[in-house]
Amino acid sequence: MIENLPGTPPLVHRKTVQETDTTEAKVAALVAIQRVSRRYLMSKPHKSESHPAGRPVLLGVVNAENVFFWCDFTVLTHVYCDIRVLRKPFGPNMFEYTTENCIDIRAPKWDRKCFVPMLSSKCDIVVTLIGITAVRKRLFLGQSIFKLHSGWESQPSLQAPIGKWVFPTRESLIGCDRHVRGSITLQLLPVFTNSFVFVSPFRMYHRPL
Repeated sequence: MIENLPGTPPLVHRKTVQETDTTEAKVAALVAIQRVSRRYLMSKPHKSESHPAGRPVLLGVVNAENVFFWCDFTVLTHVYCDIRVLRKPFGPNMFEYTTENCIDIRAPKWDRKCFVPMLSSKCDIVVTLIGITAVRKRLFLGQSIFKLHSGWESQPSLQAPIGKWVFPTRESLIGCDRHVRGSITLQLLPVFTNSFVFVSPFRMYHRPL
């Protein structure tokens, strides 16, 4: 018979960890984390007033000029633009639009305007020129990056050179490694005069659990 060491109870008399104890421990840990998070957020200074975050505008691509086609442009049935509004410098994406299809391949123009709820100098606009072939393949024809600065609302149109592929698009494109050239003209029309989108600070009030 094996003798038990002094002060050590037999294994048959030892308490085992129950599943209910584990659940209660998890709940207690979550409550503690929640309380610490609330205290941290409440300790931060808050501004009572709201501040402008951007202006609502109508955005549209006017045309593309002097586009260099690295492929035979006769295989293209139409071209269109993918427009993305993103936070500087690399995102995230805030809004995404596409223009209508244009069948004038050599000198494409567009009329459709897109409504952007909030646009500011903290945003960049990326316009990707895409061509569609008869077999529904999408070809990369160039990408323009419009970097907005203070006073952009006073400029009714902006122009940027067409460059290499930098930002991805939703669709897979062919020829993203090609070197292209040309320019794209963008039109920005504020919806209202001296109108801004205002945002308020986030607040959390402590309530006992």
